[in-house]
Amino acid sequence: MARFGFDRIPAITLATIGLNVTVFLQLLPIVEYYSLTEVCSSVFYVWQRREWWRLFLSSIVHGDDMHLYMNMVSFMVKGRTLERRFGSAYFAFMLVVFTAACSALTLALNYFLAVNYEQTFFVQCGVGFSGVIFALKVLTTHYLPDGVTYLFGALPIVTKWSVWVELVVIQLLVPNVSFTGHLAGILVGLLYLYGPMGAIMNAVFPPSGYNPGYTRSYSSNSSQSFRSYGTTGGEEREGVGGWVDADEVRRRRAQRFQ
Repeated sequence: MARFGFDRIPAITLATIGLNVTVFLQLLPIVEYYSLTEVCSSVFYVWQRREWWRLFLSSIVHGDDMHLYMNMVSFMVKGRTLERRFGSAYFAFMLVVFTAACSALTLALNYFLAVNYEQTFFVQCGVGFSGVIFALKVLTTHYLPDGVTYLFGALPIVTKWSVWVELVVIQLLVPNVSFTGHLAGILVGLLYLYGPMGAIMNAVFPPSGYNPGYTRSYSSNSSQSFRSYGTTGGEEREGVGGWVDADEVRRRRAQRFQ
């Protein structure tokens, strides 16, 4: 974040990172816990014991410092893109809705798996912001022009499929992460883009300062291209070229082949 510069991170994105760090360090008297089981979210705790607050608190709690670091770096890149696109007020609203939706859908998936496959999913307990980050990744890859992205900076993938590939790759590399939590995030992102969720949210809280032309370009020797830098829980296109209109990016890319 210091490399990015705090002045280049929008307010809600920076505040969300600060909230996650503050909760991790247990600097808030109202959020104190001695083990993750006191704050994690599961079908047993939320549905059976009616501890609904876990739907939100579990999302801003992280298991260790590396879990926190990787999630916040990934969120910072996606948040900076989307907050400038939708405006800070709407982005804050989006984060609240996505947090609740990702947690609820994760529990629904766990309940389905517990009933039909393995009862241990009833007590599978999760923490972390990864579900929301996956939902945001669906949005960022949707709004950027078609092309190739590089998972973890090395593996070339067609952009529209990158979130699904990342879902599988992360699960293989880190088997103890919540597959249903990440999958729930992807589904929430898709519901926002192609289902009724986006229309309902826009009707309840219309975006302010919406700028559909914002995307990120990567500049190299005056030619426009795209490159991705991967992190656990999500990767995002990032560069040094500044903000340009999406149509302008497409025009410049087309000129390269004329």
